[in-house]
Amino acid sequence: MDDLTAWSILVGTVAPPVIAVAQRPGWSNTARVAVSVIFCIVAGAVTAVLDGTITPGPLTFSSVLHGAVAVIAAAQVTYRAFWKPMGATAAIERATSPQTPQ
Repeated sequence: MDDLTAWSILVGTVAPPVIAVAQRPGWSNTARVAVSVIFCIVAGAVTAVLDGTITPGPLTFSSVLHGAVAVIAAAQVTYRAFWKPMGATAAIERATSPQTPQ
């Protein structure tokens, strides 16, 4: 396993609670998936840049794709196996969502 993959997996493991800060409980599944995918693509690109796989200049699409896919995979696995059953992401969403007046 290369460094980019290892760092991307680590980032993906902690991504679900970070994504939960931005998401809102009332959003549609489409909106929730879009936010998650965009976050993972950006996180994969940033991970590739910080790893030195991408240097200033033309971006290497394959490195961004490699990082993003690893982040997405790790985020999905840890979300379904750990974060969701524990209830952490739902609690974060409720805590960081604006309260509606009643």
